[in-house]
Amino acid sequence: MFKYLVKNLKSLLTKQGVISLLLVVNIVVSALVICFSYGLYQNYNVILEDGKSDVAEKMYIEIKPQFLSTNPIEPLTSEVTLDMMTEFIYSLSDNTANRISGIIFDVAYENDVYRYPDKDTGYYTQMFRVIRRNGKIVESDFVKMFDDEYYINADKVVIVGNELFEGSNESEMYSYSFSSMASTGGSQYEVIADTFIPKGTESLIINNETYKIIKKIEHDSYLYVPLTSLSLSSKLSTHYIEIYFGEKIDSRIYMDICECANNSMGPYVQVQPLEFESVSEIYYYKTIILISVIIAILAAINMAILYRYILEKRSSELAILRICGCSKAKAVTSYLIECMIINAPLFALTQLCYHKLIMPKLTGLFPHMEGAYSFKLYAAIFGIYVVASLVVMLIMIISTIRKHSLVEQKNSAKAKTRFGIMKIFEVLQLTTVVSIVVCIVSAIMSRYQYYTPFERYLEREGYMLTVNGYSLYEDDFKAMLPPSAECILNTAPGATDGEIYLNGTGYSDEFIDAYKPPMENGIWLSETTDTFENSGYIPIVISYCDGKYKVGDVIENDIVLSYDEDGNPLKSVHAKYKVIGITKDNVYIPSKYLTEHDSTSLKVENHMDIYDFFNDDFDENYYMFVRKSDERACYGMDNVIHGTQFVFCEGMLDEEYKELGETLKKKQNVFVAPLSEVNENSLNYIYEQMYTLFPIALCIFILTVISAVSINAIYTKRQLRNYAIFYICGARWKTCALKSLKDSAITCAVASALCALILFIGKQSFLKETVISFGIWHAVVCLGVIALYLILSMIMPIAIIGSSQPKDVLKEE
Repeated sequence: MFKYLVKNLKSLLTKQGVISLLLVVNIVVSALVICFSYGLYQNYNVILEDGKSDVAEKMYIEIKPQFLSTNPIEPLTSEVTLDMMTEFIYSLSDNTANRISGIIFDVAYENDVYRYPDKDTGYYTQMFRVIRRNGKIVESDFVKMFDDEYYINADKVVIVGNELFEGSNESEMYSYSFSSMASTGGSQYEVIADTFIPKGTESLIINNETYKIIKKIEHDSYLYVPLTSLSLSSKLSTHYIEIYFGEKIDSRIYMDICECANNSMGPYVQVQPLEFESVSEIYYYKTIILISVIIAILAAINMAILYRYILEKRSSELAILRICGCSKAKAVTSYLIECMIINAPLFALTQLCYHKLIMPKLTGLFPHMEGAYSFKLYAAIFGIYVVASLVVMLIMIISTIRKHSLVEQKNSAKAKTRFGIMKIFEVLQLTTVVSIVVCIVSAIMSRYQYYTPFERYLEREGYMLTVNGYSLYEDDFKAMLPPSAECILNTAPGATDGEIYLNGTGYSDEFIDAYKPPMENGIWLSETTDTFENSGYIPIVISYCDGKYKVGDVIENDIVLSYDEDGNPLKSVHAKYKVIGITKDNVYIPSKYLTEHDSTSLKVENHMDIYDFFNDDFDENYYMFVRKSDERACYGMDNVIHGTQFVFCEGMLDEEYKELGETLKKKQNVFVAPLSEVNENSLNYIYEQMYTLFPIALCIFILTVISAVSINAIYTKRQLRNYAIFYICGARWKTCALKSLKDSAITCAVASALCALILFIGKQSFLKETVISFGIWHAVVCLGVIALYLILSMIMPIAIIGSSQPKDVLKEE
C-alpha cells in the first residue's frame, strides 16, 4: 500500500499539476481564513465587552415610564411604582451603582398642604435625586436635603419651604401662584388660596402618615421627604427617569441597566437606545464574521470538488485494484492517508506563517487580536480542521469507491460528464462569492454613506459648530463674523398642534439638497416646489410618528414673536404647516438636535456629529424639518440658530482665522472644531473600517479565482472527449470555449437569482442584525465579479483544449 501511496502522490504532482496547485492554494486560504476569523471574533468580543460610547457627550441614560390614564384632578402617574423603582436600584451591579452620580425621578403622594377645592388633601409631586451607597438608597450629592441616616432608617420627617406658612413675607405672592395653577408632571390642579400651614405646626399628614417637620427653608415653597419613607405602592409621576454618571458610559453599564430595568419594571418602561461603539459596531462585526464563515464554506466546497475530481480520475485504477482483491477499507485508508499527507502539514505550515508574518500586521487594525492566540489555540484549530477534513474526505471517498467493477466505474465516469452534482457545486460556489461581495460592499457603504453628503463642506477651510441654546439669533451670529466669512446656518423652529410640541430644525437650502433621510411616506423638502410665499403654508417633514400624522395633514399654530414688559404677547403670527413627508423610524437625521442635557460634555469630532439618531419608541417628541427660508418668510424675522452649523474662512489671514475660532469657542453652548480636523477624523474613521476588509477582500479574490478555475478546469477536462469529436467534425477549439462560456453565463444567471433570493429573505430574518443593503454600487461590483468569472471560464477551456490533440484525447478515453 505504501508503494501505491507514493505512486499516487507522484502522479498527482506530475500529471495533475493545475489541480494540485489549486488544492494547495485552497488549503492555504482555508487555514488563513480560519485563523483570521477566530482572531476577529475575539477582537469583536473584547470591543463588545469594553466598548465606549460613540456619542461621547452621553453621560446619562433616560428611562421612559408608561403612563396610566390621567384623572384631571390628580397628577400624572405612571405604571411604575416606588417598589419597582427600589428593586431596580438594588438590583444594579456594584460596578454600575458605584459609577452613578444620581438617579432623578418624581413621585406623587397625598398631603394636607396642597389641597384640591373642597378636599382635605391633594397630590404633590416631589423630585428625588438618589444613589446607592454602601448597599443603601440615600440622597445623591446633587442637592443634599437629608443626612443618609434619615434615608437608611426610613424616618417619617419632612422639610418645608417657609413660604407655605401663614404670615410669611411672600405668602400673598405664592397664594396667587397656588390658586392659579400648580403643575405635577404635566397635569394641572387648583389649590385653595387659604391653605397655608398655620404657624407653630410641627407635623404634616402625608399618605395618611404623620411626618415631623424638622426644618424650614427660606424663600422656598415646596415639601421634601425621604424617598424611603414613602409607601412602596406610591406611583412615579415623571416623564423620564434620568440616570447620571460621572464619566462616559460603557456598554457593560448600559446592558446592566437594561437588564435590571426589564426585570424590575418589565413592560412599563422603555430604556433610551444609545449609540455605543460596541452596539453600533456589532452589526458591522457580525457582517464581517458572516463573511469569514461564508469564505470558509466556499473553501470547503472547493476542496470537495478538487479532491473528488482527483479520485474520479483514478476510478479505473481503483476498479482494477478492487478486482485484484483490494478491500474497501484498504482503499479508503490509502486515500485518507494521501489526503492528510498533503492537507495536515500544509495547514500547520500556513498557521506558522500566519502567526509570524501576517498576524503582527493585523494588530494595528485589530488591537485585541494578538492576545487571542496561543500554542494551545493553534493546536486546537489544527485538530478541529484535521478531524473535520477526515470526516468530509471519508464521506467523499466512500461515495466514490462504492462501486467495485470496472464496467460500473467507467459508466459512472461517463455519467459524470453531465451537469449533475458538479453544476450544483458551481452554482453554490458562485452564489457564495456574490453573497460575499454584497456583504463587503455593504460594510464599506455603511461607513461612507454619511460622509459623502457633506464631503464638499468638510474639505473647505473653516469651522464646524454644534449650537445648543436659544439665545443666538441668525442675524446676530452673521454680524459677528468677518466680512470674508461664509456660513451655512440651521435654526430651531417650534410648533404645536394643541397637544404635542414639535421641536425641529429649520434647514438651510444647502442641507436640504445635501442629504435626504430615508422616507416612510411622502417626499423630502428638496422635492417640493411649494413655499410659504406661493402657497400660504410651510411645507414640513415629520419624523416617524406611528400614525400620529399623515401626509397632507395641516397643523395650525399661533406663534408669539414678542412680549411686553409684563410678559403679555405683543406680536404673534398665525402659521400653517403642511406635512409633505414622514421619515422612517430608526434613522439618522441631519443637524444634531440637542437637549438641555447634551451640553454637559459635547464635542465635535467627526462627520457623524452632524447627525442625530431618531427612535420613535423612545423619543417623546416628534421632530419637524422645514426650510429656513419658509420659516423666516412666515415669521417676518430671523430665528435662533440651533444644531449643526458651518462657517467657511477661505482667504482669511491665519491670525484672523484663529481669532474667529477663539471667539466662537467663547460663546455659551457653542461647540467648535476646525473643518480640517473634522475631515481628517472622518476619513480616519472610514479608512480604518475599510482597512479591516482588505484581508477578507483578498481571500474573496483568491477563492473566486479558485472557484472559477477549478470548476471550469474540471468541467473542460470532462468534456474533452466531446470537444474532440466536435473538432473532428469541423468545429474549432474556440467554438468549444464559447460553449463553455454559454454554460457559465447560465450558471451566473442562476447563481445571481439565488443570491438575490437568499439575501432578500435573510434581510427579513437572520440577516437583520447586519449592515447588508442593496444599491447601485453593489450591482456594479457584483457585475465585475461575474465578468471575472466569465473571463476565467473562457481562459481555462482555451488553455486546456489548446494543449490537447483530438486523437490523443479520444485514445485516452
